[in-house]
Amino acid sequence: MLLTYTKYNLWANQQLLGKLSSMNAALLDKEIVSSFPSLRKTIFHILDAELIWMCRLKGEDTLWPPTAHIKEPSITLLEQSGNAFIHYMEEKPGKVEKDSCSFRDSKGTEYTMRIDGIIMHVVNHSSFHRGQVITLLRQLGETEIPRTDLIVFLRG
Repeated sequence: MLLTYTKYNLWANQQLLGKLSSMNAALLDKEIVSSFPSLRKTIFHILDAELIWMCRLKGEDTLWPPTAHIKEPSITLLEQSGNAFIHYMEEKPGKVEKDSCSFRDSKGTEYTMRIDGIIMHVVNHSSFHRGQVITLLRQLGETEIPRTDLIVFLRG
């Protein structure tokens, strides 16, 4: 089921990217009162979380936030990060539900957590912030809003 969940995450991110790519690019950076002050900053927050968690799962070090250390960060990297989770799941059939991962958070505190919990957190975190993106889109006057609900994905 977790593989389906990661596929849902990619699909939902693609729904938003499709909408954002069809908009006036200036709207991506228009300041709006929210947890993150623009569409781009909200998308980059989702991307940063997906990138940092994938690095942790692979045992790789990276600086926080990852997008600040990418030469030319783009919201389209969100599709690549979604694919990375799917590939990670496919490379570890049956192991994700049993294995753990040790990592340091951005403050240097060390943790060991089950991988399935991390995967659930990543998708849940992305879903939460995709909801904020939807609200930002509405505040910008957009009326055609992509549906990113899990049930829509499951219905095919």
